[in-house]
Amino acid sequence: MDLSFCKLAMRFLVLWIALISGLAGVSSLSAAPITFNTALPLSEGAVVVREQLIFSRSSNADIQVEQATALTVAGYGVTPKLAVFGTLPFTHIETDFGDTNTTDTALGDGTLFFRYEAYRQDRSGATNRLAPLIGVRLPTGEEGETGDGSVDIFGGLVATIATTDFNFGGQILYTANRKADGLEVGDTLAIDVSWQRRVWPRELSASTKGFLFGVLEGNLTRQGDTRLEGTVVEDSSGVRFSVSPGVQYVTRRWIADIAATIPVADSFDSSFVESDFSVLTSIRVNF
Repeated sequence: MDLSFCKLAMRFLVLWIALISGLAGVSSLSAAPITFNTALPLSEGAVVVREQLIFSRSSNADIQVEQATALTVAGYGVTPKLAVFGTLPFTHIETDFGDTNTTDTALGDGTLFFRYEAYRQDRSGATNRLAPLIGVRLPTGEEGETGDGSVDIFGGLVATIATTDFNFGGQILYTANRKADGLEVGDTLAIDVSWQRRVWPRELSASTKGFLFGVLEGNLTRQGDTRLEGTVVEDSSGVRFSVSPGVQYVTRRWIADIAATIPVADSFDSSFVESDFSVLTSIRVNF
């Protein structure tokens, strides 16, 4: 992977840590899923900003692809129930195919989505929430390199259970991928769950300033057939399942986390490029 990009990404993360550590008057924060952003808690009039750095490698017998992405996530609480979010990735991709090496560095495809809290139940020390969402993925990336050139629609349902000891977040998300230049990637159905358990401190007190959560997430994705000029690409559909253990440190002012995504199983043909691993780290703050 290009060292200059990695150094730039690390400097960006250090700047975020320095910025967030010095913030004052920031809204209280709570633990949230690491590998998906649809369940980020957000109150009316508040702004959430999350900066994620994602490093991944995929390969098959002939190709190795390394990718580094800086993903900016921003959200705004329009009303107590309605929130709007946007994401924009900046991606570096390095591909090795035999003696050939190619690199692409550019914006990726961004998203815009709305989430509406349809159900909420508050009780002492806990809250349950259920929220549908709908959004669009925009072709802001370089077509054929860091983006697919299509305008894709997605929608789903987000569930959250939060207590002082643990949080649970889950989503069901369906993405209808559209055609671009004759290529139509198969629609995807994703089911993601996240369990965050407070491991330190064991007992709460008035002097407690931070919380350490252990995190375990599962990600299941079903992808439909891809079509090229209307013809189904053979063996292009399948199911992938991965797990993502991680840790998350929560304070009043900021949240930092890191997780590793480990592939467990997939049903795709071995000739397709398969994920080897990915590592995700992020910083989040609410204003």
